[in-house]
Amino acid sequence: MTLIGSGTSDRVSCGKLATDAISSLKLSDFKVSIESTTVQMAFIRCNATLERGEIDMQMFGDGALLLNEGTNLVVDRLYVHSQGDSAQSGFAVFDRDSTARVTNSVFLNAGVQFSNLDTVAGAEFFFAYNTWVMTHQAFVNCNKGSSTVLNARFENNIIFSTTTDEPLLAPNNCTLVGNIVAPFAGSLPGNIIANPRLVDAPGGDYHLQPSSPALDAAVPSQVSLDVDHDFEGTIRPQGAKPDIGALELH
Repeated sequence: MTLIGSGTSDRVSCGKLATDAISSLKLSDFKVSIESTTVQMAFIRCNATLERGEIDMQMFGDGALLLNEGTNLVVDRLYVHSQGDSAQSGFAVFDRDSTARVTNSVFLNAGVQFSNLDTVAGAEFFFAYNTWVMTHQAFVNCNKGSSTVLNARFENNIIFSTTTDEPLLAPNNCTLVGNIVAPFAGSLPGNIIANPRLVDAPGGDYHLQPSSPALDAAVPSQVSLDVDHDFEGTIRPQGAKPDIGALELH
């Protein structure tokens, strides 16, 4: 499925008001490419699965994926990228009682933003084996908004900026295990602060070089976030252990 157009409203939406039943949505092998000043995909009270898809953000707006109240989202092998100099949220949480599991995906200038309102434990946001590349100002931002119980966990991801801007903000608000982050001036126990040595990050080739610190470096998950394939469908692991990030070296 390919959806191309323009406008100022959500391009794909799932869900209804709180008085209606929970909706469901599954999209596979799709592309959304919109000149829109708002969200590309919006969810409220929706059980959604997205796999093997692409979201092309052509204008500055609220972002690619917006989770509102009561959403359960599963994402695998998604490519989200913004055009030009705009930096947007690839993944934004703006309300309560939602969960997400995002794996094997690539985000170019498309960060993460939490503004959820949860005050009761239960909302969980898990990110594993993804690659974020920031060539403009964009961030994986662990600021938790007004939530007092944010549970956001990042395992075995690459979070990398080709600029001097640090791509990870407020890391103490998230659980970070086995990630590669650069540049970063502080300390991140249990993670690697180093250039991930992608083949050509500015040019759009996010495969690993043979000298990358991501090779065979993934840590076993304690919350069932292990995967058996990568962004391209390559079987994991190709070496002694899986590689960190969305792409396994083969």
